Amino acid sequence: MCKLEDKIKAIEKAEAKARAEKIYDGYHRQRPDPMEPGYINKWKNKDNEERLAVVGSLIVQEGPFCGSLVLEHIEGSRYKIQLPDGTEIVANRGMADEPQPGLSVAGWYPVEACE
Repeated sequence: MCKLEDKIKAIEKAEAKARAEKIYDGYHRQRPDPMEPGYINKWKNKDNEERLAVVGSLIVQEGPFCGSLVLEHIEGSRYKIQLPDGTEIVANRGMADEPQPGLSVAGWYPVEACE
């Protein structure tokens, strides 16, 4: 029985190590190479580029924002969006993966009505 428990612990340890390496590798692939020319500017502008890439996207998240169009980036995570009925509102975009260009899948919630 002891040998079986040791085998199980070894397998669990190997699986935990593989998960940690995958997370570590994923983090370092997102960072720019420090030896690459202009890497500081790329790192500083990474978030801004991602935010501007959402402008012009169609929101396909389930709920009241389904079919809305992202009109412009305002500040931080705030965007002006146009609902399917033509109403323009300000909404926040939370963290979400965007698997397809031109579509925004999830993470939207309202802030306030535009004036």
